[in-house]
Amino acid sequence: MVQSIGIIGGTGRQGSAFAKRLQQQGYQVRIGSRSQERGSQFAENLNAERSSTAFSGGDNLYALQADVVVLAIPFDQVDVLVTPHADLLSGKIILDMTVNLKFGKFITTLLQDGKSSYEYIRDVLPDSHVVACLKTISYALLDTDVPLNQSDLHMTTSDEAFELSSKICQTIGLEVVRVRGKMHAHTIERMVALSIQLNKQYPGSHVGFQLTDIKG
Repeated sequence: MVQSIGIIGGTGRQGSAFAKRLQQQGYQVRIGSRSQERGSQFAENLNAERSSTAFSGGDNLYALQADVVVLAIPFDQVDVLVTPHADLLSGKIILDMTVNLKFGKFITTLLQDGKSSYEYIRDVLPDSHVVACLKTISYALLDTDVPLNQSDLHMTTSDEAFELSSKICQTIGLEVVRVRGKMHAHTIERMVALSIQLNKQYPGSHVGFQLTDIKG
């Protein structure tokens, strides 16, 4: 049973938006920040804003000690904030929201050592159960009370991790679809770049994806 979910990058837009959705469903959420003081204060503010006691905060190490850990950080911070703690994360389920993006006139994705973000994180955390998920869900949509009504593509080699990631994401209103074959990990991440590009092109949009005729 999941007692707590820790979010690395919990003070950022995507991390805090997801944290609020989790709180609505009764989860205890640990907010991680580089600064213990900032993480703690941010959690206090969320509790006051939402008349809740579900949020607690501290530094990233505090969030890493939760039952399930969410990576809601820029990809270029993975080797700074996550890789050094591979031993602490051994055996844990990791929800990977990261995408290695390059911004410019047109938004693209990059490979790291020839790998997608998901493949790279899975390799630097070999003893963890990494799930690529929540990548194509707009933070601006997450940070509302509007029903999500989108498909969320999950990729992992662990059936146990998929069962848990599915449960968490389904509780916040997402349709979960498992994708197999690591060659498709970069495809999913390119879908993120496309979503952001379209959101820029059509201001006010929250582009996502909804798959049809999926028989679970």
